Amino acid sequence: MLTLCAGPALASRSSSGQKRDAARLKTLPSAAPQAAYALPLTVRQQALAAEKALSPWQVRFRPDSAVPRTLKGGQNMFYVGDPVAAAKRFLEENKGYLQLDPAQLQLENSKKALGITHLLFRQYYNGLPVDNASVKVHIDEQGRVIYYSSTHAESLASATSAPAMSKASAISRTRADGASVTADNGKLVYFRSPVDNKTYLAWKIESGEETGAEPWRYYINASNGEVLFRESLRRYAVSGTIQGHVYADYPRNADFSDCSTVTIRNQYVWIQGYSTRTVTGSAGTFSFSQDGKIFASLKGPYIAVSNNMGRSAHYDTGSGTWSSCLLNPANPSVLNYTPGTSTEPLLYVTTVTFPYATAYFSKAEIRMAANFQLGTVAEYDSLLFLNPASGERMAAYFGNRVNAFTGPQIENPNFVLQLESHGGEGNPGFTVAGANCLTLSNPTVSAAADGSFTWNYSRITPWATTKGTFRNMAEVNIFYHLNELHDYINNGVNSSGLINLNTTVPILAEANPEQDNMAEGYDNGFYSVPNKMLVLGNGYYDYSLSNYRSMGLDSPTLRHEYVHFMQDRVFTAPYFAEAGAIQEALSDYFALSSMQKTAPNPNKDPLGSLIGAFAFPYAIRNLESDCGAASPSNCAIYSTSTWVSEVHDDSPPLSQSFWELRNSSYTATWLGLRAEGPRADTFIFQSLFFFPETFLEFRDIMEMVCDKLEGTASCSANYLPKIALAFSGHNITSPLSGTDSYEPNNGITLAANISTSPFSATINPQYDLDYYSVSAPTGTITVSINYPSSEQHPNTYHAYMVTIKDPYDHLLSENIPMLDPDSRSSGGNCPASGECFTRMSSMTVTQALPYSGRYVIMVCAAPVDLGGNSPDISTSPYTLSLSYNKGGSLDASIIGATYDNDLFSFSVPYNTYDYAGTLSWVSTMTARVENYEKAALLDINGTALAEADTETGGLLETVSVSTTEVSGRITGSIRLKTGFAQRYPSVGTVMLEVFGRTRQDQIVSLGVSAPLNITANTSSVMLWNNIFTPDASGRCSQFGSDCLTIAYSIVSGGTVTAKIYSRDGTLINTLSSSAASAGKGNFYWNGTNSTGNTVASGLYIVKISGPGLSATKKVVVVK
Repeated sequence: MLTLCAGPALASRSSSGQKRDAARLKTLPSAAPQAAYALPLTVRQQALAAEKALSPWQVRFRPDSAVPRTLKGGQNMFYVGDPVAAAKRFLEENKGYLQLDPAQLQLENSKKALGITHLLFRQYYNGLPVDNASVKVHIDEQGRVIYYSSTHAESLASATSAPAMSKASAISRTRADGASVTADNGKLVYFRSPVDNKTYLAWKIESGEETGAEPWRYYINASNGEVLFRESLRRYAVSGTIQGHVYADYPRNADFSDCSTVTIRNQYVWIQGYSTRTVTGSAGTFSFSQDGKIFASLKGPYIAVSNNMGRSAHYDTGSGTWSSCLLNPANPSVLNYTPGTSTEPLLYVTTVTFPYATAYFSKAEIRMAANFQLGTVAEYDSLLFLNPASGERMAAYFGNRVNAFTGPQIENPNFVLQLESHGGEGNPGFTVAGANCLTLSNPTVSAAADGSFTWNYSRITPWATTKGTFRNMAEVNIFYHLNELHDYINNGVNSSGLINLNTTVPILAEANPEQDNMAEGYDNGFYSVPNKMLVLGNGYYDYSLSNYRSMGLDSPTLRHEYVHFMQDRVFTAPYFAEAGAIQEALSDYFALSSMQKTAPNPNKDPLGSLIGAFAFPYAIRNLESDCGAASPSNCAIYSTSTWVSEVHDDSPPLSQSFWELRNSSYTATWLGLRAEGPRADTFIFQSLFFFPETFLEFRDIMEMVCDKLEGTASCSANYLPKIALAFSGHNITSPLSGTDSYEPNNGITLAANISTSPFSATINPQYDLDYYSVSAPTGTITVSINYPSSEQHPNTYHAYMVTIKDPYDHLLSENIPMLDPDSRSSGGNCPASGECFTRMSSMTVTQALPYSGRYVIMVCAAPVDLGGNSPDISTSPYTLSLSYNKGGSLDASIIGATYDNDLFSFSVPYNTYDYAGTLSWVSTMTARVENYEKAALLDINGTALAEADTETGGLLETVSVSTTEVSGRITGSIRLKTGFAQRYPSVGTVMLEVFGRTRQDQIVSLGVSAPLNITANTSSVMLWNNIFTPDASGRCSQFGSDCLTIAYSIVSGGTVTAKIYSRDGTLINTLSSSAASAGKGNFYWNGTNSTGNTVASGLYIVKISGPGLSATKKVVVVK
């Protein structure tokens, strides 16, 4: 707001600070110089005539001249070449009309977004910048100039070329005006005065802040010392700095008194009411251009903290009072709800308003009624409080509460209650009892120009248990550290925006799922994947401290949980076995790395032992290994003998390897620094986008990332040896070799594609996981497993579990055989060592599939008490059989019907992960899990036609493939090559199967079409296998001896009938009597009659009729 140069059209209210400064400068805002000139009519007419010549461009002129201010909407200006060269040609060709000299422009900035290149040129004259003079050109990918804007100075010839006044004299002139200016301030510029629209050579000088005054910018005429213009640099009426009391890592004094005062970044501050808010900067500062009372919560664009134990933190300068206020509906509730599932969650949504809210509504506290019952597992059910306009998650709650309690603070006159159910058994639900609204006294009048304050104990509401009354700085500590971590990641390894962290994550501080019976505390913290929230327990009660070890006070641990959110924005990995241990290692690593952001030498403050040191002192994970010592005491080794099948305890071999690459005290392995921060940070972060699920896979990917980012020569010479040394020190050197042909398939991204069943494989070595990929339509799939016999316990079998998931790791079912009583641990699971066995020889699972697409089936030894798979092992194979409808998981049709040259179109869904897209150094890498690889044809029974694929030499060819990011589908067209009809004369009905390649180079099926009839050139009937022996199962297989194949072709569509008769004319079976499209088709007869019984041996008659078709054939059944 430039009060000193405001004309009537820009009138605005002066702030109190500006009024004080106006008095000091002996001028009034309303008395400032004003522009008073008009555009001559003849010049405007000339400009309009020129505008018509550029039709259909829309031209907007400057108010003071005939110079175009903007051009947009034109379709007639295309330029080839790179965008910068194209922009320069555009400016050169149109310099007369635009009234500019391209030689005076220098490119300052170039950005590309949404396919548009945005170029910013600055104007220079005689080697000096022209202040606030720029030209902006925006060019699309076709080389079309789609928008132009300019503030350049069009006439500079009259401006003085050399100053008559020195910089020192100009500074003296500003000091004479009452400003405080240092001796090194000031630079020469060309300045166009808004008073007379003339350009002057001027000294640009900025004054420093004085107590009670504002900083100012001066333009001093370099010819005579006249003050050409001055403007305030503080354009606000209320400002301040927010600080908070936090812990550098965790409380080290028994009374928790050793906190430090820090500035709080990324926090919302509101003024007057809910509709006007700002956010604090990196230095904790904020400002408003209007007067008024301010209020605040521990919420911001990235983190929103609510206190589960009582009232959440609050601050205001308006002598705020809280009083009951009405809601509409008065008491919203969801009671006795039906639970959802991980793949089909149920949402119960209620919009709530404050019907009597005024323009100065600020915030409200929600009062929850007694018997809040959402279950004790936040992975299943939670209650979200959403901003209805933005969808921002303002708060999230879960758990079971007997008594009424205070819920979150809502800074909006309406909100959305969203109960999300992702599993569980259903619960009674919740009821909102009402709300208390905050009223600010005189909200439009500032309490003080300086709105600074500190989040300290006085701003935190105490909460009580049977152990007493407690108050700590957990809410502030959480908000500070998570925003520090967010900025560390976003300004460092994620500075290019590969993943979107700019979304609000609700944090439930001092959490306890059984809040009314929690005297001993809740010793847990986690990130809920389905609900995208962080839960940080109030900790266990420590009798020696007479206090709770709140997880919100343990900075490394709470940062650890936020890194899980960061990983989830890349992809949702299985939280199981090595994939789960990788997540824990990454969270430990980045939590500690972010706490050492300013020190390339982490050993100066040994952080490796901090994870869990306060919240979990009995279970610390130390990242600082001593593998190089003669007698190492903290060197985690990756092997089956040290694996305990618990993701936290199994993570140190990897996390210690990471830390040796990050920590400069490990001189043999430290990778050093890059521009964005520690090189190890970058290598590890970039490796996430390959979705690693095993330790060795992570090492392989890091080596590839190194090669791509550093170049082969530099990587090989400087970094690969260090990576190898760090990983080999923890025995991450080679895979634990599997014993079947499907290995390695120990992760979702490594899942082996299954085309036929039954098949056999082994669980070997210990902790082996076997993942299989199958593409299926909506419907059901039946999975049967036959177990290998126990080698040690007669009449028993190895107990393997079967898990079915979608590609996003959503669990559809987890199926565990009943364990033999002699094989159960105290927890009812497999023992931690030795065999795990069952008396069941087999298990069959029928699973509903909610949508068409790719699914994953996992087989592994049944779990132990810690949650992971048991070490049970066998060299004897298990056998897996699948039964499902293969066709229909892909959309396909024939769009070009030509005999022996049909053109098929297809559309198939692919899976994506949640990040922004392409990495800078891998042009083909996107968020897609699968990219198109090939296509193939199957016969009507789902058997692959060996030569009918798009591989080299096959009878199919890929014509086109494209990916639609919005719909999440791969589309394309496939053509039959000439010769297919001769190679497969009996094939008339086919199914198209499309395959994709994953990041780990696994070839997987993306989908199989419904049957398609290929094109015919004549009407005919042929029999194949007309002498056959029926299979007892009644199945038909292509080219087998167990079935009759009837291949027909028709040149026009209509009803086709196929019937089987005995020699005496008795109807035995009607194979088909239905409409068929023009082309080829197949019928099969398995030697049964209409009741399904196998017929006797002998001669039978086949009659087929259809459009232009009537044939009688003979067939012999031999038994």
